[in-house]
Amino acid sequence: MRRLLRPLLVLLLLVAAPLHAQPAPSVAVTWGDLAQLFHVKPDTVVRRDTTIVTRLDTLTLFRTDTVRSVHVDTVWATLVHVDTLRLTDTVRVMVPIASGPAPQPVPSPVVDSTPTPAPPPAPAPTPAPTPNDSSLTRYVANFAKYADVAWNRDGVNYLLSDYYDGAFSYYQAAQRPEFTAAQRAEFRRRADTIVVDYRTRYLEPNHYGAVPQWSLLRGLVEHYHLTGDTMSAKAVCGTADVLYRADYQYQHAWWTGQGSGEPRIASRTLQAQRLCHQLAREKGDSAAMRVYAARVDTLRTAIFAWQQPDGSFPAKPFCQGEASFMGGLMNSELIASDSELPDPRTLPAVRAAIGFLDTQWRADGSWNYMSVDCPGTGSQTAAPDVSLLITPAYWWLAKQTGVPAYAQRAEQAFAVAIAKAYLTGYKQFVENYADTWSALRLGWR
Repeated sequence: MRRLLRPLLVLLLLVAAPLHAQPAPSVAVTWGDLAQLFHVKPDTVVRRDTTIVTRLDTLTLFRTDTVRSVHVDTVWATLVHVDTLRLTDTVRVMVPIASGPAPQPVPSPVVDSTPTPAPPPAPAPTPAPTPNDSSLTRYVANFAKYADVAWNRDGVNYLLSDYYDGAFSYYQAAQRPEFTAAQRAEFRRRADTIVVDYRTRYLEPNHYGAVPQWSLLRGLVEHYHLTGDTMSAKAVCGTADVLYRADYQYQHAWWTGQGSGEPRIASRTLQAQRLCHQLAREKGDSAAMRVYAARVDTLRTAIFAWQQPDGSFPAKPFCQGEASFMGGLMNSELIASDSELPDPRTLPAVRAAIGFLDTQWRADGSWNYMSVDCPGTGSQTAAPDVSLLITPAYWWLAKQTGVPAYAQRAEQAFAVAIAKAYLTGYKQFVENYADTWSALRLGWR
């Protein structure tokens, strides 16, 4: 076997959940075998920027860009770069076992792709900050600086520029009055370019079969609103339908429960259904609204049942602990879904979740990255890079309850994150802006 492998032995372990309690056997196959599953002839040269996807029972395998990059559908690894991967290399795959035939897909609402009149103009920019708001002033200045760093380095490539919804960050920045008209126009241009790249190179070729953490849909909604491009609206709901079927029909709430769930993935699945309800409401499609409202309710019910009495969302991949920033993502989406479809369970759930996050607060003005030490995943260490995925819910809760302590904690974390965050990294850059820009625009701060 070793003689078949080139300078770097590639061993990819893709873990998919069994539909039942039976263990998943490990099956060794060659990349040539996988190529057949991918409907690619062994002698085919895959062009750069081509994405190929297939589903092996509940397992999704990705081949992205060139033979130098493999997209792995796991919680722990999103991109694994290899030196060389040839058709004769060996890949090990965990194949799930199901007792009985796979269920038939549930019907999905038909997305009308006929052109619609141009939406109304974008809302007016948010008010400028007060002169002595030094944290916000620095926050805005950092965006202008590091957005150019990221763009000059990464360009339009969605694998880098759109992670954690980078296009949405640019759309939000394009509405900020602190930037010049030329800057706002450039941010809008970048956002449009990233969205189209993400949609046409990832979602559409894969029939909207995105892994949950790569369902970056808010930028697509903004693109549809601003341009009237119905293909972006279609991509949002096509992705939402695949995510929901994968979670609830094929895997029985796999992503929204303590057994193997993860708050980031659960929040992305919920977000997709919420955005489709919004699009259906804007079109006056009452039938689609009922479908997506029911899905939102199903997902929220599962999420609220998952939440523990201490407010946490423990996850098996994290040694039954919680990654604080993922709790923050969950809170933000529960709040956004409550705005679209009010639910009296939201405020108590978010308040309890914030109560747990308070137990992870550190004297340095950030939260623990993990609530437990989980080998190979994370530990109870400072993580100001992701603090701004957590602060929006604190601001919102202060507004809802009138308790200033929530806002005070958020302000301290905001200032520390701005001072200490590593914004040169494309992932960290977007994490610092996508959700916080939105919270500022909505007036939560």
